[in-house]
Amino acid sequence: MKNSVLILLSLFYFQLHAEVAVFKHYGVTHGLPNTRINAIIEDKNGLIWIGTETALLSFDGKSFTEYDSPEISIEQSIQSLYVLNNNDVLVGTRDNGLLIYKHNKLTQLSHDDLNQQMINGMAEGADGNIWVAATNGIFKLSKNLTIKRVEDEVINSLQNQKINSITKLDEQYIVFGQKNILHIYDTINKTMDHIRLDDDVYIHDVYK
Repeated sequence: MKNSVLILLSLFYFQLHAEVAVFKHYGVTHGLPNTRINAIIEDKNGLIWIGTETALLSFDGKSFTEYDSPEISIEQSIQSLYVLNNNDVLVGTRDNGLLIYKHNKLTQLSHDDLNQQMINGMAEGADGNIWVAATNGIFKLSKNLTIKRVEDEVINSLQNQKINSITKLDEQYIVFGQKNILHIYDTINKTMDHIRLDDDVYIHDVYK
């Protein structure tokens, strides 16, 4: 029995140590323009996209590539990133609205109510349209890249308010984070439940 316990403990020890993660750290000396990273996501080709305080970058596992556009100033904070099904990358900025990296070019997706707003998050709905959480409410980006403010009797209660985060629970439910409240929206039945947390709690991000 004693030998059996020793064998089990030995196997547990080697398994535990075999699963220890190894981290490699990257900084300014490796090509990052600064080390304050607000958003990071992986596209369908395994490329890592990074949004910092001053730049949009990608990382292929070896080196960083910085993206810019002569038409758009991107020397500002990147707040959020989202990869579309076709591998184009949506870029949410602090005060320049929503951009898209498509065909090796950055372009602004213009909307009068969104152009100078902070984009805090994005999530794909069951219909393939992209829900956009901004400092002045909730918008939708269609498959043809047209932006519209969501017109819904239930959602209207959140319009013109700061939405901190957004995530899709499943094909039916979208969750919005706002201050210390979680809003769970039923996209099929057009209803919304609310979960209020303690007053000293501030919801910054919501992930599934």
